[in-house]
Amino acid sequence: MCIRDRDGTGFNYSVSDSPMLGSDDLMRDYTDTMRAAGIGTGVYFQLFYDYWLGYLHGSIQPNGPTAPKLTADQFFNVSLQMLQELWGNYGPMSELWFDGGLVGWSQQATDHVTHLMGSLQPNAVAFQGPTATNGVRWIGNENGHAAEESWLAANDSMDNGQGRFDGPEVVPPEADTPFATGESIWWWAPGQTFKSLDELKLEYDNSVGHGANLLLGLTPDFSGKIPEPHVERYRELGDWIRKCYSAPAAERRNVPVGVGTSVVMELNGDPVDRLWLMEDLSDGQKIQGFTIEFQVQGEFGTPMPWLLPCTKVHDCVTKHTPVGPDKWKPTLKVTPVFTGGSIGHKRIVKLVRNGTTEEPWPVAGLQAVRVNITNSSSDSALRSLAVFRAATCA
Repeated sequence: MCIRDRDGTGFNYSVSDSPMLGSDDLMRDYTDTMRAAGIGTGVYFQLFYDYWLGYLHGSIQPNGPTAPKLTADQFFNVSLQMLQELWGNYGPMSELWFDGGLVGWSQQATDHVTHLMGSLQPNAVAFQGPTATNGVRWIGNENGHAAEESWLAANDSMDNGQGRFDGPEVVPPEADTPFATGESIWWWAPGQTFKSLDELKLEYDNSVGHGANLLLGLTPDFSGKIPEPHVERYRELGDWIRKCYSAPAAERRNVPVGVGTSVVMELNGDPVDRLWLMEDLSDGQKIQGFTIEFQVQGEFGTPMPWLLPCTKVHDCVTKHTPVGPDKWKPTLKVTPVFTGGSIGHKRIVKLVRNGTTEEPWPVAGLQAVRVNITNSSSDSALRSLAVFRAATCA
């Protein structure tokens, strides 16, 4: 999109050529409205294909569904002018979405985009943006579930998926997922269905809780407004996030750690079913391995040892305590220690029974949790270790 024809070619690909009503500066209306509500702005501008101009899959397609109206060089020049207009006239933006990167662009044209972004929007993040920008990468799917071991670094912003610890570029993962279900999922349609609260809760835990940014779609209807049932579902999700994660049962902050460090936090016995770890990333991601253990109070008041890893499912069985000659009574259910690699910005660990299912694990009587750092490139710190009550996260 551009606001007016500024390139001298006379092509009718601008807002001023449309039969719209009201202001002829949609970007001004949009950015002013968002900032008045305290919301950051961004633009989606795909340089991989342009259906109207016949630029498809990174090149001009003379036999494509639309007849090309510009040469490849003209397309690049028009695109750069539109980026200049969008990035240069509407103030600082939060995110610039390239979607597909700059496939088919020459290095010279790519360098122009990089320079333009650096001069006009230096603080914006760039989804699949060019090298030397504040790039973020795609998690590789649109279902809101990032890989459990997601890393901040990767080869570049086009390296989709979980990334790798020793990647040459810091390009955090982003999980874009639609709010709607069915066929027309990224835009509004009459009779459209949308995700349940349980689905959205799971997507939050499996995106934000796996170190990714969650980008949840919005679907304005033909009036330009978000339908009220959609607004209510968004509100429900926000209410649940605040209820679950704003008041931990216990928390420790800013704890220095390194290889071999064990961080112990006492608990008060409340039934809990999840915890989070947050790494201090001010000097980069360093932690590459950790385990989690719990200490459980015995049924008869006797402290139990730290729960050790269960290597086989049948090892994770009910332990027994002698209560008399030839009589044994079950005292607790042992859950396997959780073993993980990446922590990053945030790692949410939901506790499960026997290490085999997603069955919730609200266990009462927990006396302490211990996090052991088993692998780290150098000393780091945990910004937060927090445990959350099962009742508030239900």
